[in-house]
Amino acid sequence: MLVLVTTLTGCASLPDIDLNPLIRIEQRPDGSTEIEALGPLIAIRSGPEGVSHAVRPLYQHKANGSRSVTDWLAPFGRHFVVEGGTRWRFWPLVWSSETHQDSEGSRWNAVVFPLVFAGSGPAPNDSYFAFFPFAGRTHGIFGLHTFDFFLWPLFMRTHTEITEPSDSWTVLLLGGWTDGGPRAGSWRLLPFYRHRIVRDPAGNLRTDLHTAPWPFFTWGKDAQDTEAPSTRWSLWPLASYESSRKWTRTSWFWIFRASRETDPPPSEGGDFIYELPWPLFHWSREDDTSRFWFFPFYSHYVSPDLDSQVFLPPLVWSRQSRGRTLEGGGWPPRSYERSDFNVVPFWHSSRRTVEDREGADTQQQLWPLYHSDRTVAGRSNQAFPSLAPVRRFEFMRPFDELYSPFWTLWRRRSDGSHTETRLLFDTTLIRQEDDGLRVSVPFLYSRRPGRDGVSTHAVLWGLLGGRTDAAGWSAFSVLGFDVWTR
Repeated sequence: MLVLVTTLTGCASLPDIDLNPLIRIEQRPDGSTEIEALGPLIAIRSGPEGVSHAVRPLYQHKANGSRSVTDWLAPFGRHFVVEGGTRWRFWPLVWSSETHQDSEGSRWNAVVFPLVFAGSGPAPNDSYFAFFPFAGRTHGIFGLHTFDFFLWPLFMRTHTEITEPSDSWTVLLLGGWTDGGPRAGSWRLLPFYRHRIVRDPAGNLRTDLHTAPWPFFTWGKDAQDTEAPSTRWSLWPLASYESSRKWTRTSWFWIFRASRETDPPPSEGGDFIYELPWPLFHWSREDDTSRFWFFPFYSHYVSPDLDSQVFLPPLVWSRQSRGRTLEGGGWPPRSYERSDFNVVPFWHSSRRTVEDREGADTQQQLWPLYHSDRTVAGRSNQAFPSLAPVRRFEFMRPFDELYSPFWTLWRRRSDGSHTETRLLFDTTLIRQEDDGLRVSVPFLYSRRPGRDGVSTHAVLWGLLGGRTDAAGWSAFSVLGFDVWTR
């Protein structure tokens, strides 16, 4: 059946056929061809928006021009083809990507986690292979330019090129040193001694910390990226103290920590951090961001574009966010506001408004019973039941598309002008389009709209049939032969 249906899609001007649930072929008013076979198992579509085919629940493929995406065993397996290259994954074990945007040539990377890392590029030193933990090299992974190791953790070397080339060597995780870059001169021989050095791009010393024996006693300078140099000492895990002309930081038994800006002080808008004790209680303010949590009861985060509250994390949360969107075309981007409320995993609702646009896009899901998505443009997607949790996230969409027909009793979709209703595992179709009403009930009944307002009706796969127009019934037929006409 799959071979037959796939072959038919290559034929032009296929006739309308409705032998639901065996096979149904439909020529749509927009010029597209839609084929469904064996109920919801096989679905093929070809039209102006591209082509797609699916063998549910195992596989689906969508293509539009040079772009395509293939999913199998969703949400685990996925293959992308875009203008810049290809990507392939079988989560969480295997990733592979090939990019063609580099003017010097293509690049290829692959990971068989956590054992094999491999890749190649246009330059000779772009190629790499690693078999963890025995030996190898990676390139452009984990934020490192290169990472070499041999019988990890016996020996490893990292090479970075952030502001300038820098190499760090490590032996048994205990001994190591760094040459070049902002941390040049740092070295350690644990647990006896560690000397950590960090310089800014101009070469000025920002951090100069000594620890002996590690990790217990630390002293030195730790200005990092601030404008106020500081001095620090600590006796881990008992106490630590760090101060500069603008702020102070203290901790007791490592879990009680406090940091206060002194110019200006917190009472006048200065930054602060209080953790009493960490991780149960946290209260902080830094620039335009504030965070508060009292674990496991409540958390609140505020930034210029986000206000998020969580009760009994991560079960109940409310979020208000702002941003910019190119939705609707045109330049410059328009601002949007969105509010979300969730009781994980049972309830989700959201409301999104866009600048200079009336109305709001909404989403609701009462899991596992129902979901409803609506847009201002009139698009909607509703279904009962709705067994895919967090279906609104991108990685769950293939799962919802491939599996939901097997549990859905009622589904309604609309693009703003045309409405389609599916019943009983997507086998029964009721669709209102420009050319009229189309109905398909497995074995029992079908209605297909035609030209000049004439509709064709069939009962029991065509055993009985007829035609109707604006004036009513115009013909009755048996086994395809008219026995009465008006």
